[in-house]
Amino acid sequence: MFKYKQPRRLFSPRFFLRTIWKSSIVIILIMLLLYNLPLVPMLTLIEGDSGKILLRIPVNGNDHFSIEYIHSIHKTPVIDTFYIDSNQNIVVDQTTFDTYGVGMPSDVEKGETFTIKNGKFVLNHLNRVLPYFDMRVGQVIANHQFIVHQRKIPLAKLTRPGNWVRFKVQKLSLLQLMKGGS
Repeated sequence: MFKYKQPRRLFSPRFFLRTIWKSSIVIILIMLLLYNLPLVPMLTLIEGDSGKILLRIPVNGNDHFSIEYIHSIHKTPVIDTFYIDSNQNIVVDQTTFDTYGVGMPSDVEKGETFTIKNGKFVLNHLNRVLPYFDMRVGQVIANHQFIVHQRKIPLAKLTRPGNWVRFKVQKLSLLQLMKGGS
């Protein structure tokens, strides 16, 4: 005998529920991936002894920042300038100083330039690539200032003088940014 089979409806409620369910799972998986994928490069200052995050600044390739301080021997200002390369390394680019002598650069390597500008010595194109660098915050006269995006931030306001600070570029996920965590 011939059995009658009802034709399958293409747009049945069951079809819509399955489609919505599968789409929802895909969207949730994509959101979880995006929230956990490290996408945002941040210049991070980390207190060396405790590992505490002192400051985070969003950076792009070729963003510059400087550290200005008073030289301990000459008692004159020094400005070291850095930039972030496309691989999120910190690159030492330039140093500017008033007095030539002990503790200051004394020669020029291949590719570097040495000029006098506005009465200051400027050593350019140093091109020293660093994954990070550590610096001890001066206790007496150094008065280390972190300069980024036209902001000047005294490092002694972020941590006590004598502590060391690690400067490092970290890529953070959106979830880490929202939590403010490391």
